Amino acid sequence: MTQPKDTEGPREGEEAENQEVRGRAPAQAFGEPIIETSQEDRTLAAIAHAAGVLSSTMLPVLVPLIIFFLKKDESEFVAAQAKEALNFQFTIILLTLTCFFLVFFLVGIFLVFLLPIVGLLAVVFSIIGAIKTYEGKRYRYPVAIRFF
Repeated sequence: MTQPKDTEGPREGEEAENQEVRGRAPAQAFGEPIIETSQEDRTLAAIAHAAGVLSSTMLPVLVPLIIFFLKKDESEFVAAQAKEALNFQFTIILLTLTCFFLVFFLVGIFLVFLLPIVGLLAVVFSIIGAIKTYEGKRYRYPVAIRFF
């Protein structure tokens, strides 16, 4: 005896099980829920994070600051991500100043390798933050002091 086919689609929870079986995780796996935001909000949040790539200027601080003040009353997602980018950029500035102090005043040539590492971390984490927020996910930097 054959069972009648279900014409209404998969039952509740069945779609997630089918995705896992096919090797794809459901959209909300690993604690990274996708936030319902507009394309403009995701783009502005991504720009706030991506500004960290411009590490030789003041743009990594100014861009998220401007975005925060423009959108703080309109979009909680953009405001939170701009604050996160600001916290990270201030952390990078603090780490850079600490490295300069250590290299030039205390330890000298032995810690010169710290400055490129800090710069590389700033670029890599900024790009990851831009990608995650453009996908509509909240992003928190793993190494950032929460000033705001």
